[in-house]
Amino acid sequence: MKGDPYWMRARFPGQAEDGTPFRKGEEVLYWPRTKTIMVGRKADHAWREFQSQVEDEDFMSRGHGGYGHDY
Repeated sequence: MKGDPYWMRARFPGQAEDGTPFRKGEEVLYWPRTKTIMVGRKADHAWREFQSQVEDEDFMSRGHGGYGHDY
């Protein structure tokens, strides 16, 4: 979805949001809403958390939340 984070290759060298430097061509996690870039373990962790939230939302939106069902 628009605004969701995604992995990309850095077009220019720079610094991640925590001050960690990255090189041109390095894979970085980009958050378009905040224009934040993350790298390394912190980026991996943030990506796993984001994916987990997406899966939870998908699961709940399919009606598997256990609410509103008569069994």
